[in-house]
Amino acid sequence: MKRFFALTVLALLIVVSCSNERGVEPLENQGSSSLNLDPEYLAAEIIAETGWLDADGELRTPEGCGNIIGMEREEVAPGIAHYSYTLKIGEGDYDVIGLHRVVKEGRPYKPIKTCQNVFIQHGDGVGFEGVFLYGTVSPSIPGDHAFAIYLAQNDIDVWGIDQNWILVPQGTTDFSFMADWGMQNQIENLDVAISIARFTRLMTGGGPGKMLLLGYSSGAATGYSYLNWETQRDEKCRNVRGYIPVDMAFKTDDPGLLGTGCYFAGAKQVAYEGGQYGDPVYFAPLGYLAMTDPDGGSPIVPGFTNYQVAMVYGAATFMLSPLTPTYHFLAGTYDEYGMPDGFQFNTDQGWFEFMVTGCAYEATLFEVDYLNTIGDCVDVPFDDHLGDVCIPILNVGSAGGMGNYSEYTLSLLGSTDVTSFVVSLYPPEYVVADFGHIDLFTANNAEGLVWMPVLDWIVDHSCRYGKADQSWTKE
Repeated sequence: MKRFFALTVLALLIVVSCSNERGVEPLENQGSSSLNLDPEYLAAEIIAETGWLDADGELRTPEGCGNIIGMEREEVAPGIAHYSYTLKIGEGDYDVIGLHRVVKEGRPYKPIKTCQNVFIQHGDGVGFEGVFLYGTVSPSIPGDHAFAIYLAQNDIDVWGIDQNWILVPQGTTDFSFMADWGMQNQIENLDVAISIARFTRLMTGGGPGKMLLLGYSSGAATGYSYLNWETQRDEKCRNVRGYIPVDMAFKTDDPGLLGTGCYFAGAKQVAYEGGQYGDPVYFAPLGYLAMTDPDGGSPIVPGFTNYQVAMVYGAATFMLSPLTPTYHFLAGTYDEYGMPDGFQFNTDQGWFEFMVTGCAYEATLFEVDYLNTIGDCVDVPFDDHLGDVCIPILNVGSAGGMGNYSEYTLSLLGSTDVTSFVVSLYPPEYVVADFGHIDLFTANNAEGLVWMPVLDWIVDHSCRYGKADQSWTKE
C-alpha cells in the first residue's frame, strides 16, 4: 500500500509538471478561444460533481466553476455505467466537447479500479455514442451490442470524446466560429480530454499509467496526428502508451487514393475559401427519410426513393462518395439490377437508426487537413514526425472499407511492436460485398471478428505497471 501511494504521488507530480507544457507549437493558432484549461482541476471537478470516491475513499466537495455544463449517468447494461459530460473549453458559445466514460461498477457510482483502459476518438459524421454504444441508441438492436459495453464487461475502463463540431446543433446558420477548427483543433481537444481522463483515473485509484488510444476512420487520422504531435514533448509528458488505428489510410502510396485525396481536398478547400466553414452531414436526414417515407422520392438524390438512397449509402457508398472504387460502410446484398436490397450482417432498420445518430455539421478545415495529409497535396505538419512514433500499434481494417490501404502508414512509423489484421470474408474479386467500414462496430458478428482480438491486444498492452496484482510497478 505504501509503495502504491508513493508511486501515485510521483506520477501525479510528473503529470502536473507536464500539464502546463505546451508541447509542439502549431504552425498557426487553430484552436478555440482558450480558457487556459487545467486538466488536473477539471478532473477534480468531474470527480466531485459525479460523486466518485478518490483514491483515499473520500468524497470531494464540488467547487463548480462552470466547466461542466452537462452531466448524465445511465446504466447501459447490468453493472455497466455510461457517464457523459459536456465541458466548456473556450469562450465561444460552441467551444464545448463531450467526454464519455463506460465502466464496470461494483455498485452505482463506484467504478472498478483497473489498470486496463482505452481512450476512443470517433470519426466523421457520428459521435461516440452512435458508434461505440450502438445498441443503446438504436431501438431495434440489442442494448448490449456495443463495443464500449463489451470492453467494459471485460474490465476495460473505456473513455471517449465528442469533438466540438459533433455538438453543433441543427439549424445553425453562421459557421464563422468553425473557421479555425482544423486538425490542430482536434489535437488540442483530444489532448485536453485524454489528460482529464488520466488525472481522473489517477485520483480515483486507477493507476498512474498512460492510456491506450483508439482512433476510428478520420479519428484514426486525428490519432496519428496526435501521436506525431506528442513526439515533440518530453517522454514523461506524453499521454499515449499504445495506439489502435481502425480502418484509415492516413498516408498512402496508392496512386488512385493519392489522386482521390487531393481531388476532394481541393474541392473542400474551394468551399472553405468561399466561406463554407461548416460542412453539412447527411447521415441523419437520409436515415430519417428512409424510416418515415421509404417510397418517397429522395430530395437529396433525385430519381431514387429515400429507401434506395439510404441503402446505396450503406452498401454501395462508393456510388455517392467514391473514396475508393469499392469502399462501403456495410456489406450488402443486391437485387437483379445490382441495387442494394439488404445487408449481410446488419438490418435495414438498424442501419437507419444508426444514421439518425449522425451530427448535423462537420468542420470543413478538418476535412481539408486530413485529406491533404492522405493525398500529400500540400505540405502539412501532421505527418512530420511519424518516424519518431515508437509505441505499440494494432492496425485494424475491413476489406470493404480502407483496410487494404491502411498498411503503408505502418511502414513510416518507428514502432517495432506492430500487429495488423484486416477482416476479409471473401476472395478479392468479391471485395465490393466484403465486410465494411461500419460493420466493424455494428455487425452482428463483429464481436468475434473484431472486438475480441482488439480486447486481447488491449489486455496484453495494459498494466505494464503490474498486470496481475495491479501494483503498478515501473515500466
